[in-house]
Amino acid sequence: MPENVLDVHDLDVRFATEAGTIHAVRDVSFSLTRGEVLALVGESGSGKSATAMSLTALNRAAGNTRVTGSVRLHGRELMTLSERELRDVRGAQVAMVFQDPMTSLNPVRRVGDLIAEVIRAHDPVPRRAAARRAVELLHEVGIAEPGRRAELFPHQLSGGMRQRVLIAMALALRPAVLVADEPTTALDVTIQAQILRLIRVLRAEHGTSVLLITHDLGVVAGLADRVAVMYAGRIVETAPTSAILASPRHPYTAGLLESIPRIDHPRSARLPSIAGQPPTLQDDDPGCSFAPRCRSAHEACARRPVLSDGIACHLPGGRR
Repeated sequence: MPENVLDVHDLDVRFATEAGTIHAVRDVSFSLTRGEVLALVGESGSGKSATAMSLTALNRAAGNTRVTGSVRLHGRELMTLSERELRDVRGAQVAMVFQDPMTSLNPVRRVGDLIAEVIRAHDPVPRRAAARRAVELLHEVGIAEPGRRAELFPHQLSGGMRQRVLIAMALALRPAVLVADEPTTALDVTIQAQILRLIRVLRAEHGTSVLLITHDLGVVAGLADRVAVMYAGRIVETAPTSAILASPRHPYTAGLLESIPRIDHPRSARLPSIAGQPPTLQDDDPGCSFAPRCRSAHEACARRPVLSDGIACHLPGGRR
């Protein structure tokens, strides 16, 4: 069996707010092997981004956040590292591509300088060498005329180019793990395809493991090796991508797939939808969090299901 690059065990994240404690991530466990793409899928508010931010304690600085559990990178526990030690990990070993490049890039810095800054933060190379490397990275991510584009400000680039700049920054130091949080949000389908092709090439050439966070199952089908479906802060189903798409076992996973238009199915008047609303995550219900929205809920759902054999559901085999 390939060695795990990243191991997450019983990750738990809580945010203290004026309205009460938000239990955003609940006992989440998963692993990543070298060169593997794992997709975290679920509705907005299911805990995907909170999980990603917690891997390198990006949300630890906030005084209202409590994170427990274990996150191991190549066997090294990250949860107990100091802020100074984590700075050596962030970017160099675990890099993150955020979902909105316009709010992630400094608007008053040229994009070449932004990339060079990442390099020099971990490697004390001369400024000119870092600038040359920045141009090389822009070329690697498919930006034409990289020397000229390196002199531009973020607002002078298209959305797809800005996303490529973020990916160039994330890959500047060849990290072992790339966390891509909605990397194709607000991009047209042509640019989406280019970004996904770029991630495939980079993981093939450098062996980078990718944690892909998305609610777009079309993106998942084209990129991910495995899928972990999150609902109300918990993983409710996990399996290889082909198995999830062909035969979902959890009713929530099935509902997500049914809500996607299919060109190979007869056109219906209205797409199916999942009734109700996701829980607020303030209450820690002892039962199945999805039961109030599930068409197949029954008496056993008053008890919380345990993730076993890739599914957390009381239905026999997870069937609807």
